[in-house]
Amino acid sequence: MESKSKKLRSGYTTGACAAAAAKAATCILLRKEAISESVEIPFPDGSRVTFNVLNPGFRLQKGKGVATASILKDAGDDPDITNGAEIAASVRSTEDSGIVIKGGIGVGRVTKPGLAIPVGEPAINPVPRRMI
Repeated sequence: MESKSKKLRSGYTTGACAAAAAKAATCILLRKEAISESVEIPFPDGSRVTFNVLNPGFRLQKGKGVATASILKDAGDDPDITNGAEIAASVRSTEDSGIVIKGGIGVGRVTKPGLAIPVGEPAINPVPRRMI
């Protein structure tokens, strides 16, 4: 019997989808209006990938802008439990300069030492953090 090999379809990590959602939400915040488009993000290997934006939104909260956007995760042919999950980001302006990553619903917290992320921080790996 001859085995037929099929080329597997590549997909994207949760971290890449989170980075794309964060970029989309940041663009919305800077424009102060909802957008309905796609965003392109760079990958660590130098390539760039375009993601379709879902559920873009902008609102004022206590006089400050808050923007949201999400990306539908496509894991390709990888049997990933998060395939088809909606990965969302919320971005708000602050008085401080800089970026604070808080993690949201579904994002765990590091509870023991030994990872590249300190205990108590959202369990988002270093490469997706840099992408965000």
